[in-house]
Amino acid sequence: MKLVIISGQSGSGKTIALHMLEDLGYRTVDNLPVKLYQAFVDNELAAEDEGDLLAIGVDPHATSKNITSLIDAINATRAKVPETILLHLSTQAETLLKRYSETRRRHPFATEGKTVEEAIADESQQLQALAKEADITLDTTGWSSHELRNALREHFAAATQAAVTDPVITVQSFGFKYGIPRSADFVFDVRCLPNPYWEPALRDYTGRDSAIQEWLGGQTVVVDLIEELNGFFDRWLKTVLHADRSYVTISIGCTGGRHRSVYVATKLQKHLAQHWPQVLLRHRQLDAPTQ
Repeated sequence: MKLVIISGQSGSGKTIALHMLEDLGYRTVDNLPVKLYQAFVDNELAAEDEGDLLAIGVDPHATSKNITSLIDAINATRAKVPETILLHLSTQAETLLKRYSETRRRHPFATEGKTVEEAIADESQQLQALAKEADITLDTTGWSSHELRNALREHFAAATQAAVTDPVITVQSFGFKYGIPRSADFVFDVRCLPNPYWEPALRDYTGRDSAIQEWLGGQTVVVDLIEELNGFFDRWLKTVLHADRSYVTISIGCTGGRHRSVYVATKLQKHLAQHWPQVLLRHRQLDAPTQ
């Protein structure tokens, strides 16, 4: 088992961290009370699920009352689970105050007669002993959610299988006459290209057929457009996926979704597959005709 325990100040990004680890293939448990922590971990160990990934967010309410018992429980876990990591998130008080002011959420330590500033200070004081035990400490002051997720990906992605962490890129062809796909992140209109539909000998073929492929492949404007598309995604796709994206759908459309879009989408998918491990190809009108 690989176990990540997430502690930190309220508002420092613990929920985001759990969601990121979930995306990386971890099973996650949020706000687990300290009194249930040891029993839960022991139960997971008894299951003997080899190679299991587990992330636990500890409850700040409970840890504020008994930090010592939580530290003892974590040390006991480390003896049983060598691959245990305590991740602690911290944030400067000024940033936390701003976040709580913007969201207008109640701070967990803001009991009656206590200001938000005092609640933030009290929680920080309570968590100091736990923070000293951390294997990884991240200061999220000034970070966006994307920056936090990227930092966590760098720390923990190696523990997961590549199939979990690799983004899924889908290239699909479609016909504009049947509507633009709702799932599209990028839409490219190739109706400007020469249309083999107007060649009587080619009309009944599709972009999957060699006759169409040879005809379109012999058109300079088609070759130029495909090169431009390849260059665009070579330049920008990595940036798009780095911005906290696990899925990207690229839609290539022509009038009926049978000739030009099929050919261009196939060419683009083959190009992207040379650089990315999971690039799917779909032809909406050919695979599931709507006409």
